[in-house]
Amino acid sequence: MAFAASLLSIGVAIASLLSIGVAIVLVSSGKCKGMLTTERYRLFRTLAAAFATAFAILSVIRLATNVAGEPTIPPAFVPELIGYSIFWVLVPPLWFFWEYFAIDKNWIQGPFSDEASLKKMKDYTDFASKIWAGVLALLIGLIALKTK
Repeated sequence: MAFAASLLSIGVAIASLLSIGVAIVLVSSGKCKGMLTTERYRLFRTLAAAFATAFAILSVIRLATNVAGEPTIPPAFVPELIGYSIFWVLVPPLWFFWEYFAIDKNWIQGPFSDEASLKKMKDYTDFASKIWAGVLALLIGLIALKTK
């Protein structure tokens, strides 16, 4: 179980980073300008948010159950913890960067040019970044409790 969970967390972290990296390269190249419609982008963002929510729940549950009652973090859990840490430290800020970059470069077709839509998107991003910071703080807090 521990090996499979480690592979899952590390695999998700690497796949997410590669996906965002490819998306940043596509946007910066300018070859895919207007590739995403607003409807497709919103569907994609909804799926990404659902995935991130499920992965956040999994991360917290796995961390809480693997360190509960233990004086330190079990060595078998460390690779899995590295995967969660890489994901939660790097992926959300890169996502927020990509989202603004894609809209700025007109990669996403749609009504983001009007002030109300852009403000709404920025507000959602601000809320999402606060949730990300909360998950990250919770993970760091749980880890800090076990490393003393």
